[in-house]
Amino acid sequence: MKKYLILVLILIASAACLFGCNKGAEPDDTQPVGYDIVAKLDVAAASLDCLQSVDYVNATGGTLSELKFNLYPAAYREGAKYAAVLDKHKAAAYYDGESYGGISVTEITEGGKPLSFSVGGVDENILTVKLASALRAGARITINMSYFVTLPKNNSRFGVTQSGVSLCNFYPQLCVYDNGWYEAPYYAIGDPFYSSTANYTVDIITPTGGVTAASGTLTESFTADNLTTYRYSAENVRDFAAVYLPTGHLISNRVDGVDVNYYYTADATPHNSLAAAVRSIECFNRDFGAYPYKTFNVVDTNFIYGGMEYPNLVIINNTITGFSREYTIAHETAHQWWYGVVGSNQIENPWQDEGLTEFSTALYFKHTGREAVYKHIITATAEAYATAADSFIKTKIPFDGNMRLSLANYPSEAAYTVTAYNRGMLMHYNLYTLLGEKDYLAALQGYYQNNKYCNAPPDALIASFPAPCAKIFDSWLNGTVKIGNAA
Repeated sequence: MKKYLILVLILIASAACLFGCNKGAEPDDTQPVGYDIVAKLDVAAASLDCLQSVDYVNATGGTLSELKFNLYPAAYREGAKYAAVLDKHKAAAYYDGESYGGISVTEITEGGKPLSFSVGGVDENILTVKLASALRAGARITINMSYFVTLPKNNSRFGVTQSGVSLCNFYPQLCVYDNGWYEAPYYAIGDPFYSSTANYTVDIITPTGGVTAASGTLTESFTADNLTTYRYSAENVRDFAAVYLPTGHLISNRVDGVDVNYYYTADATPHNSLAAAVRSIECFNRDFGAYPYKTFNVVDTNFIYGGMEYPNLVIINNTITGFSREYTIAHETAHQWWYGVVGSNQIENPWQDEGLTEFSTALYFKHTGREAVYKHIITATAEAYATAADSFIKTKIPFDGNMRLSLANYPSEAAYTVTAYNRGMLMHYNLYTLLGEKDYLAALQGYYQNNKYCNAPPDALIASFPAPCAKIFDSWLNGTVKIGNAA
């Protein structure tokens, strides 16, 4: 059966309507959240010993009696209600048999005095810190905590991998205050993260030798007693992540004032991977607006998925090659704009960053002179979506094309992928086709500039486009637009 995309035809107005968030402010020292972390890695013991200071200004508009933090490592503990890895991926993830991790907070103080704290949430994943006195609106507090992190042997975003150590989402991170502290478990499907930008100063202490990549800029390093301390500074980034490769290598280039670094272990063509990262930064700078940070790091390591994004740092699966490798590098780089600089609630609205990132990746190939590849990506995506949707319907898996689903409501990983990624990409292709490239990119440039360093709600993206486009978004998001015979 021939699969094809039915485009919605709606007249397009010429004026763009922009939704403002923080007026595109650049990084400065007014950031309301600051983290100062020292994390000492013991590879043999598969652990991190950590000290952390959190400087917080109450920007909620009300008075607070407590602070809440996400404890993402808790999802890797034995007996977790929400397992961090789906059963079908466990064989690839747990290369030495199923392994467990976790986090134990030992002390929290303010001004040298202990604070009461507890661990709760739906899966022992939320740290609640009781403040000694009410924190009024606009007031500042600094709390200090010590904690111990156990790392699983796991080819995922958190743990000791077969090629190194991935330290992603390893630290207690403030929950987003969104009509109250936002809490959610660690879903194994998608990216179960929702975070606000903050300033970071982080010391990562590793065994001497190898290479370490991290969010932010390396400001200094020093070695003593066979340990090397790497100090990183990162302003206005949504998360902090690091990867240690004991036998890794580093090659670098520079484009548009950005230092692009490629860390790898056994890549046969490392300069091709670095070139793809450089082209991606150059392309998206031109299409969407300037990358606002000094460094961008791509890390080749063992990973059960294609890739994973963090501010200034992305992970690439070291088994993928050729076109798939370049596609993944471009996709994860596009996330620096859509998730990194312009944030969104990836738990409640995964389509918002993933669909846009997927279409951005297709545009990367078009704008680097490969029109035929671009067309093939669009056609293949429409066919893949229709085939998967038909299969869901035949096997009675609940599926109606509705994109307004949270991670908790997807019936399967496959349904999540074809909805948030494939259908999301096709929605943007529809808008791009109807508006034309100039007006489509102008809308995204406005979305980027007006929502820098914020968590943009879906309405901010929709309102960045000409007003009649809201009906197009609704048709796609509600499942009204059909692709072939599928929803």
